[in-house]
Amino acid sequence: MRAIPRWPLTLQYEANVAMTLNRAVSSLPLWPAYPYTREKGSAFYFVSRFSSFKMTSLMMTSMVLMATLTPMTLAAIGALTEEDIAFALTKHNEYRAGEPAATMPDLTWSASLASEAQAWADGCNFAHQTGQSWGENIAARTSGIDTNQDAIDRMVDQWTAESRFNTDGSFSCCSSSDYSCCHLTQVIWAKTTEVGCGLTLCSTLTTSGDPISDAAYLVCYYDPP
Repeated sequence: MRAIPRWPLTLQYEANVAMTLNRAVSSLPLWPAYPYTREKGSAFYFVSRFSSFKMTSLMMTSMVLMATLTPMTLAAIGALTEEDIAFALTKHNEYRAGEPAATMPDLTWSASLASEAQAWADGCNFAHQTGQSWGENIAARTSGIDTNQDAIDRMVDQWTAESRFNTDGSFSCCSSSDYSCCHLTQVIWAKTTEVGCGLTLCSTLTTSGDPISDAAYLVCYYDPP
């Protein structure tokens, strides 16, 4: 995410939602004991440094009603392979190619950024680093993925889905007063030329609120930010 003023993470709010949904689900007869579902059937933790106020009551209702209760399938998540690296680059560059910027270079892989990102991911601390010179996007997911490439695909899609907040094309949705598309802006920032990502499976992911169990954790660093 591009450098903007600090604001608190909101996972405590989401953890409270989680407990509420779990209690609702557990009260229903004959339902398997899988984690509550979030965002149309998958227990998804969107890595965010901005407020959860964008989550509407309609989405909350649909999360309970859809309730597909997907079991966790994260055993294959681990350090990125050469094939995963190629996939991550393609995922970023295909999206960048659709932007109307006069100059939008393809990103290349930075082994040094990837090493830093992997080290941060392996620490299983769901937070942004401070005082670093690169841009940063982070995401975590607890179900609905089977491979590293599934994780990359879904988490980068979540970042780029913030385009729905850029309604007038001005990117005012990433500013000191609105942070709703700052992950998107980092993915498509035209001055950025390098990316490096790290991915790990955290048995316990530390957050600003309650810890999260068995989470795939993706960290991507960008330079220049």
